[in-house]
Amino acid sequence: MRKVYTTTIHYVPQMLRGTRKQIRPFNNSLFIREANDFANIFNDFMDVLEKLKKDEKQFNPKDFVITDRVIYTIQQALGIGLDLFVESNSARKHVGNRFEELIRVFVICC
Repeated sequence: MRKVYTTTIHYVPQMLRGTRKQIRPFNNSLFIREANDFANIFNDFMDVLEKLKKDEKQFNPKDFVITDRVIYTIQQALGIGLDLFVESNSARKHVGNRFEELIRVFVICC
């Protein structure tokens, strides 16, 4: 059974070039904040992708959590970065497009 995440959503105001910007909310139980933690979990995610390449069908619950957290963190980090540097409507459109490309790459690689 997959883990159901409790939602702790953070709204973080940021100052950029003297302008106060609001970044998108993120789920604290999914989002990986520390770069070292992300690097370690991303390596585990690459192992999950290797299983897919080998056409393995058995995945443990940890594999699903790893996949959820890595993909969520990549997508949200892109969105947060765009929230800070481009107009909000444009940021949402670009993030959606980049997310589609990210998923396409994962599917093609596996």
